[in-house]
Amino acid sequence: MMVVVAVIAVLAGLMISLSTKSYGANPRAVSDQIVATMNLAKLRAISTRRWHRVEVTGPTATTPNSVILWQWSDVGMGVPTGSCVLGPPATACWQVVEVTSLPRTIVIHNATTTVYASAGAASVVQDPSLDFLIDFRPDGSSTAGTVFLADSSSTHPWRVLVYQATGSSYARENW
Repeated sequence: MMVVVAVIAVLAGLMISLSTKSYGANPRAVSDQIVATMNLAKLRAISTRRWHRVEVTGPTATTPNSVILWQWSDVGMGVPTGSCVLGPPATACWQVVEVTSLPRTIVIHNATTTVYASAGAASVVQDPSLDFLIDFRPDGSSTAGTVFLADSSSTHPWRVLVYQATGSSYARENW
């Protein structure tokens, strides 16, 4: 009798924990993941003395939203300009460091070069042609910005703030 009760309890626990949503695919987890990529870019920029760029892209027909971390091939504070000069080794090029695909259940609504420190300060609209860049300089500062994201029903909005002077990034609930 005790074995039957234990089996029923285990099966009931498994059934209760099942959900139609995928685990980890909520706006809070994704905003924390974007913050981690921003912090990695800042850390790498300072430690390697190279410019780093975080690119946030919108979805296409074949790819979901993604966050791409780039590194400039040359060392120093000089602003990255020009096209890639090929040859062994390639110089003056943006090189991919890391690509993170975001779940399709998360929608990146907008991104702006302004840091909105208070909730509700921005009018946020969904921008499917999103291709947003935040650069991190070798001194740790950044070009700053705010990325707005939510779940597909827009019921759980989050934003990622990146400050200019310090390059610090934070995730905050609501817009």
